[in-house]
Amino acid sequence: MKRTLALALAATLSACGAPVEVDDTADDVIVPEGKDDNFYSTAAREYFFSGQSTVTIEDTLASATAAAKLGRARELVKLKNVAISWFLNQYIISKEDDASNVSYGGFGAIVKFDSEVASDPVSVDGKTYRFDYKVQAGGTKTLLTKIPGTSVTGGGKRFDLEIGKVANADLAKLDINNEWYRSAPWSDWDPSKVSADRKETISITVTPQPASSDSWLPYDRLFADGKVTIGVHFGWDYHSRYDIIGSRNLYNWLVSQGWKSPVASYEKLERTSGPLTKTVTSNGKSIRLELSIFHPGDASQNVPGPDPDTAEGGKVLEADMRESFKSREVIVFEGHSGPLYGFALANWRKTDEGDLDDSKIPGLEMPRDTFQIVLANGCDTYALGQAFWKNPAKADKQNLNVITSTSFSNAGTDESARRLIRALSNQTAGKVVPVKVSELTAGLDADQGYWFTTMYGVHGADANPRYNPMSDASKLCKPCTTQASCGADGNRCTQISSRVKGCTIECVDDTGCPTGYACRAVASSTTRTLKTKQCVPTSLRCN
Repeated sequence: MKRTLALALAATLSACGAPVEVDDTADDVIVPEGKDDNFYSTAAREYFFSGQSTVTIEDTLASATAAAKLGRARELVKLKNVAISWFLNQYIISKEDDASNVSYGGFGAIVKFDSEVASDPVSVDGKTYRFDYKVQAGGTKTLLTKIPGTSVTGGGKRFDLEIGKVANADLAKLDINNEWYRSAPWSDWDPSKVSADRKETISITVTPQPASSDSWLPYDRLFADGKVTIGVHFGWDYHSRYDIIGSRNLYNWLVSQGWKSPVASYEKLERTSGPLTKTVTSNGKSIRLELSIFHPGDASQNVPGPDPDTAEGGKVLEADMRESFKSREVIVFEGHSGPLYGFALANWRKTDEGDLDDSKIPGLEMPRDTFQIVLANGCDTYALGQAFWKNPAKADKQNLNVITSTSFSNAGTDESARRLIRALSNQTAGKVVPVKVSELTAGLDADQGYWFTTMYGVHGADANPRYNPMSDASKLCKPCTTQASCGADGNRCTQISSRVKGCTIECVDDTGCPTGYACRAVASSTTRTLKTKQCVPTSLRCN
């Protein structure tokens, strides 16, 4: 669940005026080569955890055919995959200070549930079947130095993992909120507190995955129709009702930033009041932003909204969020979460309604061809990335960015929502300034406060543009004297050679440039400091 520290709650709001644009492109020069010293995160990276385990079919199948036995073994492998992932997660994840297993493991990592891959089971003795297990996990970039074990060829590490022996019948108990792993001794797993007959040991090897490269949020796709719709959903919070505090602070901040409200004050804002609106400009085109805020109500504070303590209120909160996934381009969640919990919208202590769990994500109605951004701001939401890839509308990983955390997040601030909103709406000299994924994730990490080690990452970043999405590649190499002469907001006028100035576009690597162009560093000709990377002709000549 989300963590709150009293010292992290003090927050000050500030408004920044738009600076005057200064055309400094005449100073741009190409840096000679060699002179510059589907998950992206500035603080975390992904890993594979793999090993081998077994399942044992029931004695009642002793006389069954080989095909029937294999069929049952396959069923058990799927269930055993969940179990191994659960116990692995209990070992590598960071724990709350008051958790009963706080001293067990804890390496700042988290399993991406539902990403398990298993080989077909192989019979060992007609009753026991062996299979290979593999799952993804996210963690700190120094994870391999923290986990005790033996180094292996290729830069990985092997260690022994003690997992619980769960009966076949219990493994099948996966009803929402009543899954077998929610009960002791499995819920807060600590093998030192369990007798030998209730656990087994398997060997696990962890290896780092290739890292994704940086990219930009796909502004060109979000802005294509001239409108961006945003839904911000606050889940019920038991820490002094930070759902009310956060949604009120967000509303007041939006108004202070020039957003037009449909009502006179936060206390008048209802879920049906309509969105707050703001218009920004990109490449000379007006973009209308529409932002709706949803939160539980609180009669004691005269704050309208669904009652989070009731099933009826929980159903409304969940229905509103489902509608955002169906019809809005940006969906923000601020609330409690955890491994295999998803979005907690209502008071789970009093009702089972209002919980949009991981298992419900694949069944959400979502637009297939509309690009969407989901900010899942809660504790340990990393596994949600995999849950969204299970949704048929997003399975190709081309139309969605899911921003998740791999550790605790701060319930006492709405700064994460503000950061994403600023990324979509901030302007310099009347133009929206595009934000890279690296800038966004680093900012989200910092927003949590000094006491938190939250690591945010973006699932789906591999499909994002590696060129400035506000640029126009058709203007590459067009002769220029100023940035304005290159047209698009994202284009620059660069000194390509001693005699040639031409239009370029910003990039993160060569994949962001068209054929015949390379992503090269650009520096100031006077200070010799690096400024950006730009797509320039490989010949350094414009025909």
